[in-house]
Amino acid sequence: MEFYKYFDGIAETIYWHRGRCLPYGEGVTYWALADMVRMRCRISEDDEPAAALAKLSSSLEELILDAEERAFVEPRLAHLLGLGEHQARDKQDLFAAWRLFFERLSEGYPTVLSFEDMQWPTRACSISSNTCSTGREAIPFT
Repeated sequence: MEFYKYFDGIAETIYWHRGRCLPYGEGVTYWALADMVRMRCRISEDDEPAAALAKLSSSLEELILDAEERAFVEPRLAHLLGLGEHQARDKQDLFAAWRLFFERLSEGYPTVLSFEDMQWPTRACSISSNTCSTGREAIPFT
């Protein structure tokens, strides 16, 4: 709790993302990451799929200026959110798109990804958080 109070006191703009790793259940593997994307794109869990896709598309137009990158990222984020066609995709392909999304955010403002309840994550969730936090030194991921 003190951690969040600290961030509330920072005057500079920071893209803050928070997601919880759930302990069990269907479809929880990437729940924390999906929470972060929903929050950034202003998508409610109660939104109808068409409305959620429209919000995703609108947000990506604002956040990712390159049309080719947007075309790469959008269907993979839709897949993460359970909104897109569930075609078989290589995990590395998905991770690359998800990482690119957060990289583009971090180019505008410092970007923080806070994974809560990391004692619960599945192996896949741990891999996705590591994929987002390592690799390119030029992009300041926290």
